[in-house]
Amino acid sequence: MPRRLSRFFRSFLFTLTILFALSIGFWGCQLPSNPQEQTTTETTTDASPAESAQENTAESAQENTADAGPSDASPVERPTVDEDSRCPTCIADGRCTFQNGQCIAASNAECLQSYLCLSQGKCSTQAGSCVVLSDKDCQSSQTCAQIGSCSAVMGRCVPANDADCSRSSHCKQQGFCTYSSGSCVIGKDEDCAQSDFCKQRGTCALLGQVCIAKTNEHCAQSEICKTKGACTVSSSVRYCTVGSDADCKNAEVCLKQGYCGVYEGECRPLGQADTDCQKLPACQEKGWCTAKEGKCIIGGDADCTRSNECQKRAHCYLSPYSNSCYARNATDCEQSPPCLKSKDCCIMGHGVCFCSGAP
Repeated sequence: MPRRLSRFFRSFLFTLTILFALSIGFWGCQLPSNPQEQTTTETTTDASPAESAQENTAESAQENTADAGPSDASPVERPTVDEDSRCPTCIADGRCTFQNGQCIAASNAECLQSYLCLSQGKCSTQAGSCVVLSDKDCQSSQTCAQIGSCSAVMGRCVPANDADCSRSSHCKQQGFCTYSSGSCVIGKDEDCAQSDFCKQRGTCALLGQVCIAKTNEHCAQSEICKTKGACTVSSSVRYCTVGSDADCKNAEVCLKQGYCGVYEGECRPLGQADTDCQKLPACQEKGWCTAKEGKCIIGGDADCTRSNECQKRAHCYLSPYSNSCYARNATDCEQSPPCLKSKDCCIMGHGVCFCSGAP
């Protein structure tokens, strides 16, 4: 009996030794050879989601900045700033330096390269943010170039005098050159007379706060007279229109395209019979396929349907308001040839169809 117990205990001890050895070998395979590698791996793994989120946010901010639109040329040289990946809105708001757990604008250079500087004149740093501190900040901004907001007043860029207004594109183009109560307005005839709209459309005189065409001389000197024959002032709506065949015959639209007779305030091709009109490019392009009073006009829905106005631009019906093709409703746009052919459907807006890809 003692001998049997001795054998049993020897076998039992041998088995325990084998199991212990195997367990050491198994767990030893799971331990890193260098404890520092374990720490590094865990730190990297923990940091990855945060870094990925920051990178995605940075890309998103850059896309939003790009969507905001390009700027006009600025007199201020905008520096390039090294971006910290922890500050994804650096380009948008100038907060490019990570400090004490948050992103701040640490220098004027960071503000100068930001979209806030470009769009609103917030080009100087103060208390970690980009703000407006001087007229110089405003004068490099888009709002100064566009609407005359060139002076710094209580932390904002605003128009403050006629000089601010006169440097804006709204002054050059439309006549908003006079300062009044915090805004640039059209204040006198001279504002209209020096504007691009005067040269282009003949709207050279002030009525209320709007530039209008007041005399035939205003229209006669305009580009729209030279190109489209709109050389006569309309007394009812105060803009330049085609008043006679003579207006058309001296215009480029007659000399180059043969639109030499007036119909409803527009130069049209001449045609004594429908067949004359149907031979002309304007029949296919605009639906001017019917002869009336010696001019080619749109005679009905059929003229619109055969034309590019319908086939390419979804305007397949004669408008009751003018001699032009139009769409009666949104269904007309959706069921029009360009929509049905391309499946790139047209959308109704302001009485016309907008078709993607249409000329």
